[in-house]
Amino acid sequence: MLYIVAAIDVEQANKVVTVKNKKSYVVEIKNFQDFAFKYRNKFKNYNIYYKLNPDGLSKIDNFEVEDLSEFADSVLNFLKLNRNKENMIINEFNLSFSKIRKYMDKLNSVCDYAVENQYNLIGLGD
Repeated sequence: MLYIVAAIDVEQANKVVTVKNKKSYVVEIKNFQDFAFKYRNKFKNYNIYYKLNPDGLSKIDNFEVEDLSEFADSVLNFLKLNRNKENMIINEFNLSFSKIRKYMDKLNSVCDYAVENQYNLIGLGD
């Protein structure tokens, strides 16, 4: 499980998740990493998302947060342009477009929160 948290550092990120301040973090949906990797060439700034380590700690500096938001927007655009692939993606990754859309919308909200508060994004993987 990967938590993506708007915070200054790991200590603050752990506190945010503990008190469940939902506006400042999002939990990555299962199988999203595999989906994103397969279609990485279709997404803008995939290399920024790839920095988020589902198996440990990671950090996206504040100056790269908007790039991550562009990644989320490019995923949303991919979904719009490839509606005919939804069944295939459901079968391969067990991810509906609705589930991906909700995750990308929440990721964008967390990115906005990070930019507004001049926070980094901290990845807390297990």
